[in-house]
Amino acid sequence: MKPAKIARLLDRLTERGLKLAQQVDADRPGQSPVELSALPNELRRGDGSSAYSAPGAARYVTPDHVKAERQLAKAGYARGAAVMSPTDVQAFVKRLAADGLELGDDQAAAVRGILTSGAKVETLIGPAGTGKSRVVGALAKAWEDPDLWDGEQRRMIGLAASQVATEVLAADGVTAKNITRWLMTQQRLTDGSTTPEDQAWALRAGDLVVVDESAMANTSDLSQIQAQCDAAGAKLLLVGDHRQLAAVGAGGGMELVTAGALTHELTETRRFVAAWEGPASLRLRQGDEGVLAEYHKQGRILDGGHLEAAQRSAADAWLADHLNGLHALLIVDTNAQAAELSAQLRARLIEYGQVDDERTTWLASSGNRVGAGDLIQTRLNAWHLNGYRGNTRAAFNRDEFKVVEVLADGGLRVAPLIRGTRHPAPGETMVLPASYVRDWVALGYAATVHSSQGLTVDSSHLVATQNTSVYALYVAMTRGRAANTAHVVTQSLSKEAEYGQTAAAAKRTPLSVLRGAFELDDPQLSALQAAAESAAEADRLRTPAELLADGIALATAGRTATWLDELTHAGALTADQRSALAVEDGAGTLDNLLRRVELAGHDPGQVLTEAIQRRSLHDARQISNVIQERIKQSGKYDPIGDTYTDRLPQVDDPKWSAYLANLAAAADTRTEELGDQVAAELPQWAIEAFDWPPTDHGPERDKWIRRTGVVAAHREVMNHDASDDALGPAPKPGQVEQYASWRAAWRALGRPEADRAEAELSNGQLRVRVRAYEREKAWAPPYVAEELAGTRQAAERERRTAALRLAEADASDDAATRERLRTEAEQAKALATALDARAAELQIADDARAVWLAHTAETRAVADRAKLELDARGIDNSDDGPTPEELLDSIDADDADADEHREVTDEHELADVAEQRDTDIALAVPADEFVEAAPVNDQPASKEAEPDAAASDIPDAEIVADDNTRPAQASAEVAEAAEDEAAEDPAGLESQAPADIREVAAGEVPIAESDTPRVPSADETAEAVRRAQRALIEIQHRRAAEEHHADAEAEARAEELARWHADDTNAEQANTATATAADHAADYPGPVMELGRYDDE
Repeated sequence: MKPAKIARLLDRLTERGLKLAQQVDADRPGQSPVELSALPNELRRGDGSSAYSAPGAARYVTPDHVKAERQLAKAGYARGAAVMSPTDVQAFVKRLAADGLELGDDQAAAVRGILTSGAKVETLIGPAGTGKSRVVGALAKAWEDPDLWDGEQRRMIGLAASQVATEVLAADGVTAKNITRWLMTQQRLTDGSTTPEDQAWALRAGDLVVVDESAMANTSDLSQIQAQCDAAGAKLLLVGDHRQLAAVGAGGGMELVTAGALTHELTETRRFVAAWEGPASLRLRQGDEGVLAEYHKQGRILDGGHLEAAQRSAADAWLADHLNGLHALLIVDTNAQAAELSAQLRARLIEYGQVDDERTTWLASSGNRVGAGDLIQTRLNAWHLNGYRGNTRAAFNRDEFKVVEVLADGGLRVAPLIRGTRHPAPGETMVLPASYVRDWVALGYAATVHSSQGLTVDSSHLVATQNTSVYALYVAMTRGRAANTAHVVTQSLSKEAEYGQTAAAAKRTPLSVLRGAFELDDPQLSALQAAAESAAEADRLRTPAELLADGIALATAGRTATWLDELTHAGALTADQRSALAVEDGAGTLDNLLRRVELAGHDPGQVLTEAIQRRSLHDARQISNVIQERIKQSGKYDPIGDTYTDRLPQVDDPKWSAYLANLAAAADTRTEELGDQVAAELPQWAIEAFDWPPTDHGPERDKWIRRTGVVAAHREVMNHDASDDALGPAPKPGQVEQYASWRAAWRALGRPEADRAEAELSNGQLRVRVRAYEREKAWAPPYVAEELAGTRQAAERERRTAALRLAEADASDDAATRERLRTEAEQAKALATALDARAAELQIADDARAVWLAHTAETRAVADRAKLELDARGIDNSDDGPTPEELLDSIDADDADADEHREVTDEHELADVAEQRDTDIALAVPADEFVEAAPVNDQPASKEAEPDAAASDIPDAEIVADDNTRPAQASAEVAEAAEDEAAEDPAGLESQAPADIREVAAGEVPIAESDTPRVPSADETAEAVRRAQRALIEIQHRRAAEEHHADAEAEARAEELARWHADDTNAEQANTATATAADHAADYPGPVMELGRYDDE
């Protein structure tokens, strides 16, 4: 058939297929048929479609697939499965612990929940290394124990997408089958099969069906499994992790079920040897790209350079682990790369005498040869091999073997490897026929990430490229117990690049390459989830707001140039000045500034004219900068307008004006909807910011809804979801439209001082806040992340070198060469040990820096807000004046110049002046100095303290450098020791710390921060530790002072309350006494004279 006819046939078939499917994606604002007709020509393609719609990006789904997904989605709500009593479950868990199988808290909770829920469909989510296999094994033991079911025998059946995963289930004691074969069996049973083999797999009421790695099962298979379970009255448990690699076919089924079903999630990682790696892996799973810094610091992210170098680095690392007896994985992107690296490693193993290259056979699938000693992997399930030439088992896809013998016909005698190791099963071999070997066997030294998922090994080495997704990165970096390392390709060539251009390729950092993996975070969603997300995204305010911001930029792009041309024509600008403006870098920001002027309610063209005409520009070096500065100085241009419609620009083109008005109306409608939504849901931020809404419908409630809607609109535009912060930080000055939205929300909140305090400060006050943090930075423990990374990487390189040199020595026939290689190996081991000790010292500094960062967080946040405000004002935060010392030197110089002309004053007059000055100084009170974190030790040290007490507790640099026995937890011990000293001897600690650490540190030579991994010298390491220990002591001083101050305040408050109570009591007693006296006075008739009493006198 001719190419033209093929193209026409494909078009026709596509048209017919689309008629049978439905579109998943919702129309975005501006893309409905009516709106497309009003689209400006600049936003149209040649076919009339919108420029914002990606060609070929539309997604479609068949009605049958939607039906299957809906069936899965609602299955999670069903109840009625077998239930075990909580008492029996608790006793079962205790019995497991007594038998040596102790479950973690999260594992035990999952077992209890699944056995007692009664749900027909549940999910168990197990991130890598959390021990979901142990939970499945425990469930199998409980479900199949008749004593726990009143004598009734129940069954647990395991299913998995791959045969390798099926074998893993079987190893855990579960009767298992792969999904494809199980579904085929169920179909035969439906068709009436009565064979014992099929009948053994017939479902019964009360059975538990477990689908392992269910995220890798396609939705159609899961739907069929659920239907079979539902029809038989069996319970279905989906086990896996939807944050790992998804199904090859239509996926998203597990996540779809998880959204509605009872879900149990394991939270504690148990696989990793290093304590930091478990929490880091969970952060990686959540897509937190900040965790890359932790992996880098631990030496797990290597700069591989170009692809070949990265592959060589990973291959060397794998080979060293293999030679050391570890089960290691070498993970690459494609099967072709795996074949290439496997061939290279085979050649190295031949050199070391571990693989035979004399008698080999050909592997047509990869183009390699294989001999005795090679590790191989089968690529096709071959059930027919069970019984072939005495075989007792079949060969399955991704099975691993070690070649024992190459047969004369090209077949192989192989030994299956013990699962999870590289060791052959003792006494067990099987034969692979030559035809199978030729077409379905590959060398097993390297593999793809898909074939690695589900495996647990000793170490893993990934060749990471710019195409590596976050899911692949997560899987690859969680396979190894002891180590998981990424060898990153940082110099990538395009497919069109010619040979020899590698050196000219742009160089990136390893972290920047891996951050791209998070941008490729594109999970495989079900059709229902994809449709829901698309509809939600189309309804979000962010969609019309971003289209509106882009449209405004396009619609107003040429008007500044038009105004400048008009001013040139009018003579306000010369032709040379206009030409200079057209090429200056600042010309682009002038558009943004004039838009800010317009948003503030001014005429941007008029403001521009006035700025240019204010005075001549003939001596301006950067005309655009001068114009902008004049505009900024002419007024404070804060945006006005509470709605998007209020903030529309003046546009002459009616089509653009109508397009922008439609988008603004859509944004305002969504704002109103958000206000109603907030009133219904009453989130924390709204209650704290606006109080509770009026209950009566009327103007006050409408006002409450309108104001909260404006704030909720800005939150949605900026994707700000903090529950305890209504507004979030102000956008950067260049984000003109977003800043206008922020200002509107700020006004709706009632101009809160907490969010706008910086606006009321002067430039000098803002600079003080910035410099307060700069002073804190002076005594910060040094940043040693790159040194840590470099030292740990160097230690691993030396260990790798030692393993390779020993292998080379064993393979050498020359005694002198063997001795030399073994000496080099021992030297490499010794150097690795020394580097480990240095890394432990550097860890002290790194831990101390983390403590310092937490301690100064508030000061840093204040400084950051001050910087933002200075940037918004267009103020350069650099020093703009002389230092006090420079100012004093200048005054002294002026005084010296004026001395020869100065009038001489009599001595008695100077004495009067000196006396008055001494009096003034004596009466002076020092002013409070604004600092963000005042030192706790401004007071002089006690006189009893030894002058060099501080030095006595801080190790000398030489001592620290030579102490290779210091444990890794030294940093924690330093902190604890500092806390103990602060509690037991505050006076002693006071004598150790300098009068003001900020002043002392400011006078020291700063330690330069490296931006690439490096190994520091012993002296550099010692100095870093010294400064770290000093910082920890200072922090303990400050904490002790803060606690003392808090205690003093509490004591003073208690005394004040006691005094108030005493005063109230005394006043009450006095009032009572006064009242009593008054009562007595009322009853008293007055004095009575006793006659005759004084008669004798």
